[in-house]
Amino acid sequence: MAKAFKPQIVTANDLLMGDVIYLISGGEWSRDHACALVAKTAEEADAMLATASAQQLKIVGPYLAEATLDAN
Repeated sequence: MAKAFKPQIVTANDLLMGDVIYLISGGEWSRDHACALVAKTAEEADAMLATASAQQLKIVGPYLAEATLDAN
């Protein structure tokens, strides 16, 4: 049986400042994790990670992190 997918976000570090940042809509980045774009399927997660990985002149070390969703 396949493991159930859990929501994920993409996080990385800002290449110049070193801050932890999160992928948001439009392929942009935010330091506010509440703004992070959430992948609800494995396909969405893969696409988001590909978007992040293409920005190696702006960010370093992109990876998927499990997210917990609440009412907000």
